[in-house]
Amino acid sequence: MNQSPYTLRAAMVRQRALILALIGLLATVLIALLVDVSTGGFALAGLLLCLAVVRLVVPARRLGGLVIRRRVIDAVILLVLAGGLLLLSSSPNL
Repeated sequence: MNQSPYTLRAAMVRQRALILALIGLLATVLIALLVDVSTGGFALAGLLLCLAVVRLVVPARRLGGLVIRRRVIDAVILLVLAGGLLLLSSSPNL
């Protein structure tokens, strides 16, 4: 018996990469709130760097909502955002 592709479970399977990215985002927000803002910034930059690598390596059909544009454009935007966060997080008196 085939399961319907319109169930919540099927949607969660299709969007598992996006769900994992959102869990990582929640973890970085908690780090920023509980530890330090600059540490949270470094954690968010690391998450964006990981997402850029995932976008380059994993096929688009398995990434669901993380695919917005072409592979290279998505990865470059994520890398630029990660670099900017690293720069801002490492600046004194943040």
